[in-house]
Amino acid sequence: MPRRRDNRRRVRGPYKHRNRWRIVVRYPGGEEDTFSYASKEEAQAVIDEARRELGRLTVRDAIDRWRAELETQGLKAVTVETAYNKTRLYFGPAMSEDVTALTARRCALLYQQLRKRDGVAVQTQRHALANAKRFLRWCVEQGYTRQNGAASIKPVGKPNRGKPQLRVTESRSLLDTCIEEAAARDVSAVAVMVALVFGRRASEVVYLGARDIDDDGSLLWVADAKTPAGKVVLEVPVALRPILVGLAQAMDEAGQERLFPGKTRYWVYYHVRRLCRLAGVPETCVHGLRGTHATIADQSGATAEMVMRTMGWTSISVGDRHYFAPGTRDRTRAGRAATRLLGVGTETKKDRTQDS
Repeated sequence: MPRRRDNRRRVRGPYKHRNRWRIVVRYPGGEEDTFSYASKEEAQAVIDEARRELGRLTVRDAIDRWRAELETQGLKAVTVETAYNKTRLYFGPAMSEDVTALTARRCALLYQQLRKRDGVAVQTQRHALANAKRFLRWCVEQGYTRQNGAASIKPVGKPNRGKPQLRVTESRSLLDTCIEEAAARDVSAVAVMVALVFGRRASEVVYLGARDIDDDGSLLWVADAKTPAGKVVLEVPVALRPILVGLAQAMDEAGQERLFPGKTRYWVYYHVRRLCRLAGVPETCVHGLRGTHATIADQSGATAEMVMRTMGWTSISVGDRHYFAPGTRDRTRAGRAATRLLGVGTETKKDRTQDS
């Protein structure tokens, strides 16, 4: 792949050459001039003055430019926003510094500070580091800096896999509360209900369109999913059809394409916790509801392949690592094995022998 042409004038150095010190000026197009000075201090003074004339590019400005670049790549708005916020999280203490100051040592120190910050989970730290590497790689391509200072940093800590899940009775209480609130025209209750009943991601919920409620509300199309595997058509329980149809009709009349116009996934996050409190059940998050959905589906007899397709996973191992409650699939398999070994109901070996 050809290197992107550098359209910025840059000054590098000072470099020691015999008993003198050199600086190199690179012009747009690739041409270079070399200047020699008697002392390092003299060469550095020339460099400092040249850089002041060229103007500094701060980390904050570079991140803003990167965000604008991402927006031109056809990515979802939520994807761009997440990358932007995670990158700002990583470089928070260095936002006003020159982007050329992001050396390997400085980036390592920023990572240490991020790890010590209260309330930042290991998984969030890992995502922030990954975005920092991606951002600096782009900066090198643009000629803003000469090195990706975060490239060699290894993520530290073990992510806490899985989120708190609700029990079956608690899930019913939350669903009942959502239905009651939806009847009182609380749109957020409909969003939480969809996340729970269908096991959808928050981003998939907020991107649902009015036309995705199909066939008199009996079908729910998930056409805008995180992965291709997440694009599915789901059957809607009879009791929920009037709620979804009513919301879709209201959005149509208002000239809105989406069921939840202007809302973000963080809006769903907030109302999941709010409605959990209202229902009197332990607080969880959207991923916790996805895990609850997967666990209950598996316990209810759905095959691993059925759960995988419904949840939009590329592999059942995703569910084992992140969603199924510990031991769920083992208990389900053990229960099925026990049922087969013992026969149906209270039938004994003598009964089965007599039948044969």
